[in-house]
Amino acid sequence: MTPAGVRQELLGASDVHLRIHSFGGSVYDGIAISTALKNHEGRISATVDGVAASMAAIIALQADHLEMPENAWLMFHEAGQG
Repeated sequence: MTPAGVRQELLGASDVHLRIHSFGGSVYDGIAISTALKNHEGRISATVDGVAASMAAIIALQADHLEMPENAWLMFHEAGQG
């Protein structure tokens, strides 16, 4: 899903439920999606169906309520200093 697609889906929506299974993707697109969700006035809930890694994990954290089954994964990169 693109940032423009997410913004389009959010138009006129009140409460939103995200289903996430993603290994991540573009940092720049992820930041834009995360910002769109953060600025949404309605309640956001999310379910990680399998994996939310990298930017998908950051997006998942924008939810007001996050659910994950026992066998799901929320994975972040180790941040390094350059």
